[in-house]
Amino acid sequence: MLTNYFSLISQTKEPDGTVLSTVELNPDCEVYKGHFPGNPISPGVCNLQMLRECVEHYTNKKLLIKGIKQCRYSALITPLKQSRLQFRATIDEAEGGYNVAGTVYDDNETYIDIKFQLTLN
Repeated sequence: MLTNYFSLISQTKEPDGTVLSTVELNPDCEVYKGHFPGNPISPGVCNLQMLRECVEHYTNKKLLIKGIKQCRYSALITPLKQSRLQFRATIDEAEGGYNVAGTVYDDNETYIDIKFQLTLN
């Protein structure tokens, strides 16, 4: 788990079945001291881990990333500018895990479009 990288503020299931997670990035996290000092940028691998942890919280199951079908980063996430983000996802049960398709965004921009599979750990 990512220690101190983000906080899960809220998580709800919308009427259309999608799951909406609100996360708050912590710009004081150790990760940002090396990526990059004075101009922190959220590392892609940490963002993937954060999304996995959001799905784990929703399913209440330990999961591993099995595969990534699509992962498009359309803008940089910097915790000093975009500290609060939304992750809207469809989470469908699959054999031995879940298929997830989602988008990470805020009021101004879309940052990540992703489709990935998680397996039970």
